[in-house]
Amino acid sequence: MSTEEVLRSRSANGTIIVMIATGGYSAFLANMACRLRSLGLENFAMVALDEGAWEMCKQRNFPAVNASALLEGSGVGRGGAFSTQAEFHSAEFKSIAKVKQRAVSKALGLGLDVVMTDVDIAWLRNPLPYFNSKEVGALLRQWRQIEQDMIPQKGFVLVVVVVEDFDFIVQSDSFSWLAPLHELNSGFYFVRHGDRSTKSLQRVIDIATENPTTREQTSFHEGLCGRPGILTHLLWRRRCVTTFGAKVVALDRRKFPNGHNFFVDWGPSKALAAQPYIVHFNWLDGAETKSKKMKEQGMWIVNDDGECVAGQIFEGTSPVCGGSWGLVFLVGILLGGVLLWRSKGLTWGKKKVSFRRNPTNIRHGFG
Repeated sequence: MSTEEVLRSRSANGTIIVMIATGGYSAFLANMACRLRSLGLENFAMVALDEGAWEMCKQRNFPAVNASALLEGSGVGRGGAFSTQAEFHSAEFKSIAKVKQRAVSKALGLGLDVVMTDVDIAWLRNPLPYFNSKEVGALLRQWRQIEQDMIPQKGFVLVVVVVEDFDFIVQSDSFSWLAPLHELNSGFYFVRHGDRSTKSLQRVIDIATENPTTREQTSFHEGLCGRPGILTHLLWRRRCVTTFGAKVVALDRRKFPNGHNFFVDWGPSKALAAQPYIVHFNWLDGAETKSKKMKEQGMWIVNDDGECVAGQIFEGTSPVCGGSWGLVFLVGILLGGVLLWRSKGLTWGKKKVSFRRNPTNIRHGFG
């Protein structure tokens, strides 16, 4: 089957999950397949970067695309073949990473929405409903400016953040204590198909091609939100708009923790208490170290024979805005105010303060 045929045939509801790996990470591909299937997800395809990964996919009947079909004329790699385990930050590692965006671009061109996921990620819950949800309190909690109109209902204002408005929804790769700062992590993101998304991703590919020695993550951030730096991070505060008008937002680190968040910032116990959708085992060097840590956390669910076994998974789906206690507190205050208003109003000193029921002058968004 051609690359286009594989991607189309494996998609479901217009969405395809894409991952890439060399033969040295074949076991990670198998583990990812087990994790996705345990969540009832079959709409995935793998990009094999070398003969080892390609043979493994054929033996286990995994839907796969040969990287050589994506790299023709790109000048990346050696005829579509890479060594089994490229060293982190090496020139070859950077070339491998840049193949990801070409695979995503191919799927976007077919009119598919795409989830790009590194294979050193453990999926604990299905995040697709989150990406297509109407309301996300976690995004509201950290913003002062909301793009969706405020909607008056029964005397108080309900703010709805429509996630469907965003074209790129990307994991943050920053430490938790750098609260306002976010560098985009190209190892896990969701992108909706469309002209502005396709052009924005092509800009990422062009920057990566023009700067072959640059980290893929740097070119990814620069292509979407500008060159990474303290001003860029502070100004866009979890979101930005690309040159071509695509809207980008960084994910809540509690629900989508990177390796530093999980192991250093909070520790596994506290991080898992938030019932994250995924855990990314980046910030760890080497396949052996990553697989060892995944096994310690019960997130390695494939045995040596390639068979799926039981492991850590959150079968329930908590509310989309679960864990956003600031939002819960705010709603409580609003409801309390409504009850007082409906009874006798509020008293300030000796003057009674009442609320207008006509919301026609409500200003959209926050100041």
